[in-house]
Amino acid sequence: MKISRELKIGIVAVVTIGILIWGWNFLKGINIFKTTDTYYVVYSDIKGLIESGVVILNGYKVGNVGKINFDKDNAGRIVVQIKLEEKVQLPKNTVLLIKSSSIVSGIKDIKIILGN
Repeated sequence: MKISRELKIGIVAVVTIGILIWGWNFLKGINIFKTTDTYYVVYSDIKGLIESGVVILNGYKVGNVGKINFDKDNAGRIVVQIKLEEKVQLPKNTVLLIKSSSIVSGIKDIKIILGN
């Protein structure tokens, strides 16, 4: 069976686009093959937290920071989207602290402190 030249080019183009989409998400810290749980946290000051920042529980990376937006109803609040990759059960009185990941770079991460 002979495959036409156009079909070969089409297959290569589709595979290339798929690898490009996967690579772009990989660079942003998003794994498209894992399901995530989404949480929203409200802060008054995010102190240099950036999108795709790391979320840490007991020294282990369990997720990433998603989008960061201003609260439309209250101008003094900032809403941060947290995407947890692991199946972590967060109790009601859990605290999410913004901590410095490196003294030199000034990049901030979120540390989860579980409640009772």
